[in-house]
Amino acid sequence: MLAMGAQTMMRTLIAIDGERFLLGADEDVGELKRRIEEAVQAGGRFVDFEAESSTMSVLISPRSAVTVVGMIGHDPSFPDVDPPGIGLPDY
Repeated sequence: MLAMGAQTMMRTLIAIDGERFLLGADEDVGELKRRIEEAVQAGGRFVDFEAESSTMSVLISPRSAVTVVGMIGHDPSFPDVDPPGIGLPDY
């Protein structure tokens, strides 16, 4: 496990059908994943979450492609939302 220093922070990126969002610092990632799974099991529904600068409501269906990536970095602004090497496809 990596210790979080004064200038290091963990951020989470979520990609839904190719659209990338940097989650708000207070967003509970485990709870969000549970709500996404429930939406898939229900055949589709809107899932709300806090992105870094807005509130999102995204329709999740069994055909939705969702990727969740935890990023550790030293720059709290994370100007490069799509860091190299994580392999998120463009749709």
